[in-house]
Amino acid sequence: MGVGERLIISGPENTAGPRITTDVVLLTTAGTKLVIEAVLLVIVVSLWTFLRIWSRRLMRVPLATEDWFHVVSLIFFYGLAVSMILVAVTGGAGHHVYMLQPWHTVRYSEIVFSIEFLYAFSVGFAKISITLMIMRIFIHRHVRIAGICIIVLSTGWMLHPLFTGLLLCTPIEANWNPAIPGAHCDNQYVGFGVVAGIDIINELALLILPIPSLWRVYLNTRYKFALLGVFGTGLVTLIITAIRIPILLETNFYDLTFDTRNQQIILAEPAAALIVSCSPILKPVFDKAISRIMRGAQRDPTTTSDRNGSERVRSRSHKIISSHRYTSVGDSQEFIELGVVAPPSGDHQTNIFAATHPTKDGPGELQNNTSS
Repeated sequence: MGVGERLIISGPENTAGPRITTDVVLLTTAGTKLVIEAVLLVIVVSLWTFLRIWSRRLMRVPLATEDWFHVVSLIFFYGLAVSMILVAVTGGAGHHVYMLQPWHTVRYSEIVFSIEFLYAFSVGFAKISITLMIMRIFIHRHVRIAGICIIVLSTGWMLHPLFTGLLLCTPIEANWNPAIPGAHCDNQYVGFGVVAGIDIINELALLILPIPSLWRVYLNTRYKFALLGVFGTGLVTLIITAIRIPILLETNFYDLTFDTRNQQIILAEPAAALIVSCSPILKPVFDKAISRIMRGAQRDPTTTSDRNGSERVRSRSHKIISSHRYTSVGDSQEFIELGVVAPPSGDHQTNIFAATHPTKDGPGELQNNTSS
């Protein structure tokens, strides 16, 4: 965000106490928390991305378009995490502005200005990744139209740092150095509050998008609620976005470096979005992990060993029932993945991909069972 004319670069002249003169600033408690948060979230998000790619390999499918958007989002998130560490170590985040040198606060403002770009692109590409995944699974016409609208809105939202940076403060250098001659900034509370409000609308639309189509899928009730829970994890991102609005409105631009709550929220939101975008794809990984745990606790008579000594859980027969243009899947869900959901000739139809029984040569292949 631009810091505007309210940030006092030199600090109050009558403030007692020595100023920090070192290039690397000693971390405060708030700065330490920011650094720890950045490191931990990088580890968690990287792990989830690794599991996402591993899940694709287990399913023997190539990376989809949404996977590449996820990778792009991850790259921007790495840049965001590094910037958060720099803003604490070299920008003095967590210190009162009057304890810092003018060049500290200018450096702080420059990093924060770049953080807004990295944050917007990381969250934006993650949202596009989630939207593309939903559009691939539920290819009803209304889902596709709504998905395109969300992608357009997300793209526009990603560009908001450019517009706010160019329009809120003139010249653009005033965003990080309001002491320059002729510097002027408009009301930043309103500007960034509106952006956060649009973000909530975008998050809410993305959360609602798959629910109608998913509810029509004729599945075992517990499995249906499980899928709703997976797609509903986007609620976490929505909550984080909502929390950011009052924090933005409470920002003290006179002592901007001291309050690090906004930086903490900015770092948490793209991390949550990246984790949410992976969650619906990780079922094969969790199935494999759970089956190994079960085999370690007790040898199941329903398992068989191949010639390499590894065991695979035999799937019970998948009971397929056609009813009201839907496909019903039996209780055994070990090798079931939600596939394409599309209406034929204007009517609603659900396709479920159910795997065949594993053989000694490898796991079964996915079969498309479609109701007529």
